[in-house]
Amino acid sequence: MWKTTKKIISLVVGIFFILSFFAFYGSNRFAAICILISGILLLPQANEYIKKTIIKKYSKSNEELSNEEIAEKVLNSNGNSILKKYNTARKIIIVVLAFIFFANISETDNIPNTRNTPNISNWQNTSSTSNINNNSKTESNTSTQEISQNQPLPVDAREIEQNTIDQELIDESVEKTITEKNGTYTGQRINGKKQGTGKYVWNNGAIYEGEFSDNNINGKGKLTIPDKGTYEGNFINGKKDGQGTITFSNGDIYTGEWKEDKMSGQGQYTFANGDTYEGSFLENKFNGQGTYTKGENKYTGTWENNQYKNN
Repeated sequence: MWKTTKKIISLVVGIFFILSFFAFYGSNRFAAICILISGILLLPQANEYIKKTIIKKYSKSNEELSNEEIAEKVLNSNGNSILKKYNTARKIIIVVLAFIFFANISETDNIPNTRNTPNISNWQNTSSTSNINNNSKTESNTSTQEISQNQPLPVDAREIEQNTIDQELIDESVEKTITEKNGTYTGQRINGKKQGTGKYVWNNGAIYEGEFSDNNINGKGKLTIPDKGTYEGNFINGKKDGQGTITFSNGDIYTGEWKEDKMSGQGQYTFANGDTYEGSFLENKFNGQGTYTKGENKYTGTWENNQYKNN
């Protein structure tokens, strides 16, 4: 009677331990495996199977044994000793594994569950206020419900997508070419005026690329006029002014100062054949002190409207 009762108790506890394995496998796998092994060892069927395996190993007879009593009769002293050791080891393993399981489960329960806790400072402030003032418990519960994972988003995702700005449309509006009476302009603008860097193409084919200011050519730039030449330098209000270099279509080159679209000031003029003049200029002509070098000969002195005055 007592043996039957022990088997029933072992069976019930073993099944309970095995079910606990499925319940805790997701949260604590190590503890779940420990309780699973304990549950299997507690099952009478598993216990009898292990004993039969031991008996078959140490029994001289190959006869298939049906129960423990018959098995013990054919065991020698060595087999009895091993069977007793097994029973002792089985009990110790069950107790140790069960202890490990309950110890791990106890530690898991003491760890605060942060998986469903929203990391939002505003809600954390609400919880802190609830701990200080017991009268605000209702408000804290309401706040927790408001941040439920099942709460719909305050804004429809489709509305957010519809509110995106079409950058291509913006780029088309600012990068488009402005057509004027004398030509076309493409470049930077401020308040609709040409300002910054840009490119202006005249109807006659002339091209300017460079800086603009207050709707006019101002600053550093490059001006190319077909059949005339190319100027690269400073501009003021659309005119060559300051330092600059012009390369004429015939090969002549002037580098120096400019004043209101004319060579005026100090500069150097190099003819296509290699002869040079270096000195003072006024309104596109040699005027003032300068040196004209022609081959190996040099002529230094005063010049007036391209005429040497020291003859």
